[in-house]
Amino acid sequence: MASAAELEWWDKYADVMAEQWFLTPDLNKLIRTEYEEDYKAYLRKDGGRLLEIGCGTGWIGMNFSALGMQVDGTDFSEEQLAIARRLAAEKGLDTIEFFQRDLVNDELNGRFEKYDAVLINAVLHHLSREEYQTVLRNCARILDDGGRIYIYEPINPGDSSAGRALVYPVEFMFRAFLYVINRGKFLQKQHFLDAAATGYTGTSPDEGPIPIETITGPLREEGLTIAEERPYHGHNLGCSMNLMRLKPRYLKLFYPMAYVFNLTDRLLFKTAGWRNYGNNRSVMCAIKAVK
Repeated sequence: MASAAELEWWDKYADVMAEQWFLTPDLNKLIRTEYEEDYKAYLRKDGGRLLEIGCGTGWIGMNFSALGMQVDGTDFSEEQLAIARRLAAEKGLDTIEFFQRDLVNDELNGRFEKYDAVLINAVLHHLSREEYQTVLRNCARILDDGGRIYIYEPINPGDSSAGRALVYPVEFMFRAFLYVINRGKFLQKQHFLDAAATGYTGTSPDEGPIPIETITGPLREEGLTIAEERPYHGHNLGCSMNLMRLKPRYLKLFYPMAYVFNLTDRLLFKTAGWRNYGNNRSVMCAIKAVK
């Protein structure tokens, strides 16, 4: 399971992390529209059963619940699940339920033994390789025949050098942006400053990018076919999440940076290729598989 430090971090910083992750409506539309349309199209099944592993505050599962699917969400953080249950109640969703689970050692499922779809959104990189491969194998086993799994994780592109020269200028610009945000404390909302004073950095203790082969390998071993590997976010998501720390008037001032990094990511994926970002970076990628 996740380490004690990881569990403590997610319970302690559930609210501020949720605020950063949700984004504003405009940022969410810019950054997530294509990605959200992709996983909805791939996993949606009228009246089907969907399991979201590591659901956090449940915002993705609620989208499927609103579309008529029976949704179970599991997570190890009771604080995150409390937010999820509150939000689902506010939305009047009665086809979604949430369950606290140790994702490695407990049964992953909720109400159902088999599922038509499984979604894992930015969860595996908080676990050790042995742990997340156990999770993947267990997911494959509770997936019904013909079922689909959609995984979205930060992937380590590897050590390829071709095209990396195109990435360096964007990386420099991104680090300069972060420097301004971090040094300009007057720019940030007070509750983010308060969280930072107790150790919040926006990055949990154990998280880090993972090699894509360590995800696709176990799925293939369990008889699944990899349908697609698709990059979505490099610097643009990091930029947008850091913008959420800013006071409203400064958020408006820095807003154009989200569009800049969204454009540069798209260009880099097409020119340099996401696998050429370099070994010390990560790219948020979707991995789709079918049983």
